[in-house]
Amino acid sequence: MNDAVAPAHPLILIQSAPYAGSLARSAVDAALGLAVFNQSPAVLFTGPGVRCLAPGQNPALIGRKSLARVIDSFPIYDIEEVHVDGTALAEHGMESSDLPAYATVLDATEVQQLCSAAAQILSF
Repeated sequence: MNDAVAPAHPLILIQSAPYAGSLARSAVDAALGLAVFNQSPAVLFTGPGVRCLAPGQNPALIGRKSLARVIDSFPIYDIEEVHVDGTALAEHGMESSDLPAYATVLDATEVQQLCSAAAQILSF
C-alpha cells in the first residue's frame, strides 16, 4: 500500500454479523452507494463481519435474502479494495480459502495502515 501515491478513499468497516440485524446490509448498501457515485470505497470486514463472507450461507432458512450474493457484486461496481482482518478471520474459524478471490487478508499492522489512510471511516 503506497499512501504517498494513492488518494485517500472512504473506508466501510463491516464489523456486524451478516444476519444479526440490519447493520451489515446497511454497510454493503453504503459501499454500493459510494461506488455508484465514483467514490471508490475500500471495504474491511472485521470482527463478526467476516462471517458475511462465509461460504454456504442459507439465509432463506431465517427468511432473509443473501447478503453474500450482493457482496459478490462488488467487482461489478468497481469496488476493488475488499479486505478482511486476518485476526478476526481466525477468531471466527475461517480461513483465507473460504474467501472470494477478490478479498485480501490483512494482518493487524496492515489493518491499522488501511484505517489511517482512509479519508473517512463509516463503521457498521
